[in-house]
Amino acid sequence: MSYRRSTDLRHWSEPAVAFTDTSTEATVSVTESPYVVERDGWYYLFIGPRNGYEGTDVLASRDPFRFELAGYAGHVPGHAVEVIRDGESWYASAAGWFRNGLYVAPLSWQDTPPPWQSPDNPVAGLDVDGRLTVFALDAGDRAMLRRVQLDPYKDSWSPWETFGGPAGAVPTLGRTPDGRLEVFSLAPGGARLHHRVQRPDGGWHDWEEFGGPAGSAPAVALDASGRLEVFALAPGGSSLARRRQRSAGSLTWDPWEPGFGGAAGAPPVVASNADGRLEVFALAPGGAAIDHRWQEAPGGPWTGSWHRFGTAAGAAPRVAGDGSGRLTVAAIGPSGVGTFVRRQAVPSGGWEAWQPLFGWSAAAPALAVNADGRLEAFSLTPGGARLGHRWQVAPGGDTHPGGEFGEPGIRLAATPTAVLDATGRLHVFAVTAAGRIRTRVQAVPSGGWQPWTAFGDRTVAPLVSGSPAL
Repeated sequence: MSYRRSTDLRHWSEPAVAFTDTSTEATVSVTESPYVVERDGWYYLFIGPRNGYEGTDVLASRDPFRFELAGYAGHVPGHAVEVIRDGESWYASAAGWFRNGLYVAPLSWQDTPPPWQSPDNPVAGLDVDGRLTVFALDAGDRAMLRRVQLDPYKDSWSPWETFGGPAGAVPTLGRTPDGRLEVFSLAPGGARLHHRVQRPDGGWHDWEEFGGPAGSAPAVALDASGRLEVFALAPGGSSLARRRQRSAGSLTWDPWEPGFGGAAGAPPVVASNADGRLEVFALAPGGAAIDHRWQEAPGGPWTGSWHRFGTAAGAAPRVAGDGSGRLTVAAIGPSGVGTFVRRQAVPSGGWEAWQPLFGWSAAAPALAVNADGRLEAFSLTPGGARLGHRWQVAPGGDTHPGGEFGEPGIRLAATPTAVLDATGRLHVFAVTAAGRIRTRVQAVPSGGWQPWTAFGDRTVAPLVSGSPAL
């Protein structure tokens, strides 16, 4: 971002640089519509697109002509944001190709950057009884809600019930080798983490504090020894920490390893290689690159440093394994102009080149594996008006051209969640902009799809998954 100065609007200084986009070294700059305002002796640069096309980061500085990523102060979920002050009230305007108009909303100021939302809204997983359990946040007080599948074959469900107090993000889930769910929740404002563990009889232990403060709910994976491992982002993305269960299925955990990674531009993601080694992927600050770090042996030590995995990206990646035993990583370009994937050449081995998967995307697509091992991907466009769908024609094989998967006239708030139930059928859950959950289920395992239906009548918080916003 450059500037020129003048005292009379006739004579101008030579151009100078106020901010350099870290992704510029790897790609054309996507920075547009910078806007600077002054408040209480601080200057705030609103600059985007960040975290997808419909996102604007806020950087703070005492000098209006010098901004750095270290001054990250917040995020606004809008494109080309400009700020308006009316007396003591502040407002933000946003526009963009995908919204068909200009929008205005109140702008709130706070002392610390907001936490990141979790990658799934809602989030779902199989419990100890083999029943899908769905978690979301209430639209009013952000209390944690739960709904349980009563009969996987009839696809009948319990009513929504309160599962926990107000939370700062939709929880993340882990599953122990004996099938018990473990729920990880971020407190409002990222003040701390909590977790709650399912008992073998299907009941639940009480909530317990798990550490903090934190910048997001943690990424969770099961290692080769049967122990859950979590990877958490510090507030503002200042570092990454790691924590591991003391033994498989244990209620106790080893201490946090606070120096697992340096500063990051989004929460990490993690997956298990075919040989059992965990591998973590993280967006570099400012989206300059994607880096990764992996275990050198199943359940063993980690590589001594992070390694470059990909060039500039617009938001946190996603990762999943398919029936061929190979991992696939998906990420959007710096402005969300497209989704690209990179796949292992062989199970637990090296990596092929990046390949395009979708066009304009709000975030990295949801990835899920069919009962027959084929990977499926679901990608939402910026603005939430269209939902794309592609799938492998065979496990680890070529990708079908796919097509539209959403409902005409229904605008979604976030990329949907896809999860396999005990019958082998995929379920897709999507939150609309109005906070209603819609669902679509495969008619048979690995087969076609039934029509969209309402998933209960409870209104949930339409949080933008993976976004650094309240």
